Amino acid sequence: MPKTPKPSKGRDDDEGTNTSDSDFPGSSSAPHSYNIPQWLIPEKQTAKYFSVALPAVPIQVEQAIRSRLKKQYSQSEYKESTKVIHHISQLQHDEKQANHKVKMAKEKLATAVAAKNDGIEQLRKTSEGDTLKALENLEKSMRKDQEKEYRQAKEKIKAQVRAEYDQKFEEERDKKRKRDQEAQQKQEEEEKRAKQQQFDDAESEEEGEERPTEGMSKIAELEKKRVELQDKMEKLSEKKSEMFWLLKTVIMQENKQKIEHLKKQKKAEESKNSV
Repeated sequence: MPKTPKPSKGRDDDEGTNTSDSDFPGSSSAPHSYNIPQWLIPEKQTAKYFSVALPAVPIQVEQAIRSRLKKQYSQSEYKESTKVIHHISQLQHDEKQANHKVKMAKEKLATAVAAKNDGIEQLRKTSEGDTLKALENLEKSMRKDQEKEYRQAKEKIKAQVRAEYDQKFEEERDKKRKRDQEAQQKQEEEEKRAKQQQFDDAESEEEGEERPTEGMSKIAELEKKRVELQDKMEKLSEKKSEMFWLLKTVIMQENKQKIEHLKKQKKAEESKNSV
């Protein structure tokens, strides 16, 4: 098969053929390369990029450009750093405000707690004062009631003792009156008998003299018994007054115990409320 002659199209054609040769897998760097026919190439391929050589720049211009670029870069950096610093300062300011608010809140809380404690202390003192006043009033009223009951009981005991004494005295006086009447009757009878027996012997006269003395001795004995009975009644009244005093002491002790119990209950309730 005859070889096709190599076209002489210049550098561009050579570059096109070279690039096209490298695209095929069968191409190699053999001394005898294969050339593509011209009719297979539809159009001429041209380079898309090209470089133009710039003229030499003066040193002053280059330095000015460099300084301008550095200035712009430093300004952008400065702006960013300024923003960061402003943001940090804003955060610090916010933190200070937050700390100030926290401090004010703590102070308000401490003031509220102190006011609450003062109120509780004042309330406790007031309640203690009211409790003491109530206990004092209760103690006074109980003392008045006890004194009233004591007076009533004393008057009652006196009345009972007086009634018993009057009753015993009346009974003894009636008995004495009866004895006196009987003695008087006997004496009258004896006098009658003595008148009738004027001429009796001395023994009958002596008997007449002994009988009046016997009646007088009985009267003295009755008077002695009356005095003894009166002493017994006085001792009985003293014993009754002692018993009443003991009863009053027991009642007062019970009332004191009740008051102490009420105070303890009140203190326990106050301690629970304070807790």
